[in-house]
Amino acid sequence: MDSINEKQSSSKRMSIKLRRLLMLATAIMMALASFTACDKDDENGGENGTGKVWVDKQGGAQNVAYPDLLTAVTTITTKGNAGKYTVRIGENQQLIHNLIIGESGVEIILKANDKPVEITMNPMLPQDNFIFIFVIDGASLTLDKGITIKGKGEAVSATALLVAESELIMNDGVTISNFGREGTLEVVSIANKANFVMNGGSISNNYKRGVGVGNNSTFIMNGGVISGNVHSDEHGGAGVYVYNYAKFTMNGGTISKNNAVRGSWGGGCGGGVNVAGGSVGARFEMKGGSIVENKADDGGGVYIYGSEGNAAIFAMEDGSISANTASDGGGVFVDGYSGTSNGVFNMTGGVISKNIATNYGGGVELERYSIFTKTGKSIIYGENGEQNANIAEKNGHTAHVNANIAYRDLTAGEGVEMRWSDTGAKVGWDY
Repeated sequence: MDSINEKQSSSKRMSIKLRRLLMLATAIMMALASFTACDKDDENGGENGTGKVWVDKQGGAQNVAYPDLLTAVTTITTKGNAGKYTVRIGENQQLIHNLIIGESGVEIILKANDKPVEITMNPMLPQDNFIFIFVIDGASLTLDKGITIKGKGEAVSATALLVAESELIMNDGVTISNFGREGTLEVVSIANKANFVMNGGSISNNYKRGVGVGNNSTFIMNGGVISGNVHSDEHGGAGVYVYNYAKFTMNGGTISKNNAVRGSWGGGCGGGVNVAGGSVGARFEMKGGSIVENKADDGGGVYIYGSEGNAAIFAMEDGSISANTASDGGGVFVDGYSGTSNGVFNMTGGVISKNIATNYGGGVELERYSIFTKTGKSIIYGENGEQNANIAEKNGHTAHVNANIAYRDLTAGEGVEMRWSDTGAKVGWDY
C-alpha cells in the first residue's frame, strides 16, 4: 500500500508539473503527452554500482550509478530531494522524452565524466517542437565541461533549454549547436523571472535565434561565444533577443557571425542583438566583449526598438561593435514607435568601428523617435578612421539621422559629444 501511495503522490506531482509546462510551451504538447514518471531508483544503481551516469550529492551518497541521464535526473527531482548534486555522464545520451529539472532547492551540475559526451533526441520522438531540457520551479542547472547538446539540424524545430523561474549557468567546454528551424522558442529560452549566466562555452551554428530573454528575466554574459546562428522571423535578433522587462548585461565574450534574415513576416533586424520595448520595455548594458561580423537588414550589430508605450534601452559603457553589415545602421540601428515609445542609445564608452551600411549610418542609424547621446571616452570612427572607418555608401559614415536631418562623416572620438537633441543646432554633427 505504501508503494502505491508513493507512486500516486509522485504521479500527482508530475501532473502538476506538466500542466505548468504546457502553459509555458503549448507547442510541445505531443512530446509531453507520452511522459511518465520514473519514481524508483534504477535496480542496477547504488553506491559504486555499474552504469553510464553517476550522481554525487554534496554531503550525501557518492558515485551512485544509473543506466542513463533521464533516470538519474528524474530520480533526483521527483522525490523532492533538495540539495546540490553533480551528475557525471560517461557515455552519449539519447533522450526518450523531455529532461525536467523542476524541484525548488535542487541544484544540479551536469558534466562529462572522463570524455566529451553528446545529448541528442531519440529518432523515434515527434520531430518538431521538442524541448530537450526544462529548468523550472526554482531549480538550478549548471552545464559544465565536456557537454554537447546537439539538435537534428535545419529540418527539425527543437529547443535545447527552456528556463522559467529558475537558474541556468553555462561554463567553458559546453557546446549547444545544430538546432533548427524557426519555431516557437529559441535555442536557449530564458523566460518568466529566470536567470542565465554564461561564463563560457558556445551557442553556435543553429538555424534559429541563439538566446531569447524576456518576462522579467536576466542574462549575464561573462564569456563564451554566440555565433553562426541564422534567424528569420518578424522579431529579429539572430544572436540574442531581449524583450518584456528583461535585462541583458554583456561583460565579456563574443557575439559574432549571426544573420537576421528578413522573412515573409518581416524581421531581419539585429544580427547580433535585438532589444525590443514591447509591452513593458527592455534593456541591454554592454560593459565589455565584442559584437562582430553579424549581418541584418537593419542593425547589423545591434537593433533597438521602443514600442507600445515603452522604451528599449541600450547603454554602451565599454566593448566593441565592429565589422557588422546592414542596409541601414551597420553597427547600431535605433528606432521608436511614438513620442513615448523611444529607442534609446546612451554611449559613454567603447568603440564602434569597421561597420558597413549599404545605405545610411555606417556606425549608427537613428530613426523616428530615437534618443541618442554620445559622451565620455566613446569612439565612433568615420571616413577618416583609416582601417577602423565605418562606411555608409550613401550618407553618414559615423552616424546618420533619418531623412537627412543630420549626419556626421568624421570620426567622433573621445571628448566629442553628440546628442539627438542637438541636431537642429548641428552641435557635433557635420550637417
